[in-house]
Amino acid sequence: MHHTPADDIERLNRYEKNIGAALYHAGQHQEASATFDSVFTRQGALLAYQTDMAFHRVWLAAMLAESNAAAEQNDEERRRALVRGAFTHDHALQSIQV
Repeated sequence: MHHTPADDIERLNRYEKNIGAALYHAGQHQEASATFDSVFTRQGALLAYQTDMAFHRVWLAAMLAESNAAAEQNDEERRRALVRGAFTHDHALQSIQV
């Protein structure tokens, strides 16, 4: 089977999404968020594949876990920014789902 550069990018994106999920489950929420941000920015679309919604749920959970950590550190500004980011992200996803 012949692979194109597009196939390679798709494979890389899928791999990094799985890495993001693994980071979240390992309790590395900030790293998980950064990984998801990077891969979905490169992908260029929030929902390019059916499996993307599951990854977005993990990304939202990572953002909220980060906000809880910020609250525990008494960093109210960071907590509010993370909650606002999670809300905005969720709203964007809901607006493109039919």
